[in-house]
Amino acid sequence: AKTYEIVGPLKSLDSDTADTDYTEWSSYECPTCHHLAEDYETLERRYSDTDDTTTWYDNSGAVDGRPQPMLVSIHVAVSSEQTVDEMRKDFVHLRDYTRAKWEMTESEDETCKVASLSWDAMPGVVVKYVQNNHDDLPYKKELVEYEKVWKDQYEKTYYGEGENDLPSSANWHH
Repeated sequence: AKTYEIVGPLKSLDSDTADTDYTEWSSYECPTCHHLAEDYETLERRYSDTDDTTTWYDNSGAVDGRPQPMLVSIHVAVSSEQTVDEMRKDFVHLRDYTRAKWEMTESEDETCKVASLSWDAMPGVVVKYVQNNHDDLPYKKELVEYEKVWKDQYEKTYYGEGENDLPSSANWHH
């Protein structure tokens, strides 16, 4: 399943809607990781200069006329046990192999660490690995469990001698 989050400046909405339907990021949502790489005017100009290649259909199959979305950020959740600090080697490899630019940032209260990667070939798009250690973060333990399952399967596949649940063609690394 994919989750899409539509973002934009509150100033683009009428004042009645902005005040009632939308809220700023809460402290447990790592508000600093949601900052866009470019200002709204630059993104708006890039959007308007790009051909619309998306056709949306409603439930009846008719074209419904929505404008195409614009990718500006991808967030990858990193649990409190697989820290972004431990992933530095991966970021160095991405820099060396793909010429990615990367930087690490941390919130003032030190609950949120973000490794941001960007490429000259994709202006305005940033891939962010986000480690959120906020005490009030919902489902924090489930993310740790998810990572443990994949770590276990990886170790069985590449370092174990017994059977595993992955097909032999699963020659991957996450």
